[in-house]
Amino acid sequence: MMSLVAGVSFVAGLAFLAIGAWPVFGFFGLDILLIFLAFRMSYRSARAYETVELSKDALVIRRVSERGDVTEVRMNPYWARFHMDCDEDVVTGLRVAAEGRTIAVGSFLPPCEKRDFGRAFGKALKSVSVFA
Repeated sequence: MMSLVAGVSFVAGLAFLAIGAWPVFGFFGLDILLIFLAFRMSYRSARAYETVELSKDALVIRRVSERGDVTEVRMNPYWARFHMDCDEDVVTGLRVAAEGRTIAVGSFLPPCEKRDFGRAFGKALKSVSVFA
């Protein structure tokens, strides 16, 4: 992708250089640099992820940042309560509350996937806490 953008910018820059607008050639190079930096930042943020593990003994929410920093929250699933925040038919947030703490989950998911995850997680949490 970067090769394509660089090639198009180089050809366009040469066209401007040929008609005597030589400063434009440098701005095309600046555009390439900015696009490259945007891709780098995008790839870096894509390394962040979140896992939710549920068993009859523990609910573990683990977040890994793009830098590799790990944050882990453990809760007793019997006391955990799940909340889906909705605005009309759109799910705007997912939260787990237990032991005096409220933790947001799935904040990076699009609304349709939040709804699917929320339904599945809510059912799983109910089934674990009923048989605990």
